[in-house]
Amino acid sequence: TDYIQILKGCQGVFYASDSVTSNDWKIYTANLKVSENYPGIQAIAYAPYLPKNQSSALEKRIHRNNKEFRIKSTFKNEFIAPIVYIEPFNARNQRAWGFDLYSDPVRRKAIDRAIATGEASITEKITLVQETSTNVQPGLLIFLPVYKTGTNLSTPESRKQNTVGLVSNVFRAHDLMNALFQRYSDLDIQIYDGPTVEPGNLLYNSGSLL
Repeated sequence: TDYIQILKGCQGVFYASDSVTSNDWKIYTANLKVSENYPGIQAIAYAPYLPKNQSSALEKRIHRNNKEFRIKSTFKNEFIAPIVYIEPFNARNQRAWGFDLYSDPVRRKAIDRAIATGEASITEKITLVQETSTNVQPGLLIFLPVYKTGTNLSTPESRKQNTVGLVSNVFRAHDLMNALFQRYSDLDIQIYDGPTVEPGNLLYNSGSLL
């Protein structure tokens, strides 16, 4: 609930302003003091949700402030959701800047569910774009949609039609679970993604049982 409340606050930033800049996003997320108050979050991000034929226009708009931005996508879907704001903007998170969240099937499934319901939606186990070749951890994201203000949102179809973007919390699973379970160091804890206890579904293992 606490982590979803962060997203509701981020959602409110867009509802309160006609134009949210990268600096606005940086200031807002910095004031959350995530590392102190919400341990385990790797990043807080925003991605516009738009038809893929608008990708060039989006790149040109962002190039006014930063020429290095590029959309990284397969462009195989009708829509794209590239990350344009991500904080903290450190070396690891810069790897995800411009990544089209909608191009990945697992992320897309969670995005579609969030848009259709209007509620926070969590992905299945994934490998984050932020990962390097060392100390690789499973990851997960939570999405919350941002809709056009003053529009009809009574049906899944109308919600999809009026979606303008998505805010998300990004987690490295080991970092998150270590923070959540630090007071249970006397226990061995395993968490699996899905209904079956299989090695491929292992999201977190605190001890030596596996």
